[in-house]
Amino acid sequence: MRRILIIADDLSGTADCAMACACSGLSTIVSLRTSGKEMDAEVLAIDADTRYLNPNAAAKKVSDLLRQHSASHPQIVF
Repeated sequence: MRRILIIADDLSGTADCAMACACSGLSTIVSLRTSGKEMDAEVLAIDADTRYLNPNAAAKKVSDLLRQHSASHPQIVF
């Protein structure tokens, strides 16, 4: 069951956050795909690739990801 969802603006940020979770003993997946089926891990870290988007496009992409990966159980979103 996922406990943490990380959405970052680029791959290095995604990997940095995921590494902290993995080093704490949590099963962690870094995803370069922003769509697709759910992945089974305690932490799912997604590279949203929004760093160079305009603010409105970045906000829409992050909002879409939050809706897509929202869980029916409590989780931390970072």
